[in-house]
Amino acid sequence: MNQDKMALLVLDVQNGIIGNLGDKATGYIKRVQTAVDAAHAANLPVFFIVVRFRKGYPEVNPNNKM
Repeated sequence: MNQDKMALLVLDVQNGIIGNLGDKATGYIKRVQTAVDAAHAANLPVFFIVVRFRKGYPEVNPNNKM
């Protein structure tokens, strides 16, 4: 693999998502941290992606149960 074109994307690690994991959240967070630490050790860029919605959530389909 070409390390110049690699990065770690960390998505959906926010309270509204992680809260759905219940007892599994702590283990998940630890695994994410392990991945971030490994990427940093390998000098890979790490991007933390946060999704935001506009007021009234027009981007969300009304059939979305979340």
